[in-house]
Amino acid sequence: MGVVKFNEFTLKIRNGATFQIRANTGSEAIKKLVKAQGCTPDNITVVDVREVIVNRK
Repeated sequence: MGVVKFNEFTLKIRNGATFQIRANTGSEAIKKLVKAQGCTPDNITVVDVREVIVNRK
């Protein structure tokens, strides 16, 4: 049984849209959102971060 740890970031774009992204670091989460939404990093605000631990069999 393995334990997987990662963070879940709640990011908000300047236009008001909010997204939840799972990543190891904040910069990785911002890169994923930039790629998916086509926005710039300057338009993104980090609203919340929480650690997620998953037990896998």
